[in-house]
Amino acid sequence: MKIDNTLIADCKHQKSSSQKRLFEVSLPYTRAIVYRYIFNKSFEKDAIQEIYVKIFKGVIHFDEGKGSFYNWMAKIAVNTTISFNKKYNKRLEELDQATQVLPIIPGPIYELEYEELIQLLKAMPEELYTIFNLFIIDGFSHVEIAKTLGISPSLSRKRLSRAREWAKNNMDYDGQSIRSISKNNIQ
Repeated sequence: MKIDNTLIADCKHQKSSSQKRLFEVSLPYTRAIVYRYIFNKSFEKDAIQEIYVKIFKGVIHFDEGKGSFYNWMAKIAVNTTISFNKKYNKRLEELDQATQVLPIIPGPIYELEYEELIQLLKAMPEELYTIFNLFIIDGFSHVEIAKTLGISPSLSRKRLSRAREWAKNNMDYDGQSIRSISKNNIQ
């Protein structure tokens, strides 16, 4: 189901049935965003909960003249998940040390399943992975990334370059590197 203006208007009036409907319709989209950005899957539900609290509190400020609802929601999801990672970074480090590292699956990169590809990319240092994800996957500009992460656009460009170098050095399969991956062939 598409999210229409009536559903959004009802959510602005805090109709619980409409909020439930919006949640049900948009959850797969939101979950996909969280999955790409969250560094520990055990925090995924907590991050989604925070996202929807912000969506339902902030929907009153949504202006359809400024863009689509899905884009507005995606910005909230990305920003909340990034903040969530920062907020729980110490806990994430403890959990990461306690969990096993997933093995890298050999073979051409184009044969990787979406989940396997994300896990391989998550082996990248977090500050590089986040920028790689924002720029390559979600299409943010360096100015938008800088604003989201509180860094300069030049630092965003440097980290993207380092992320590509990391990917080239760590994920080169049969001559096809991660550089050839784009939003179109990941989703």
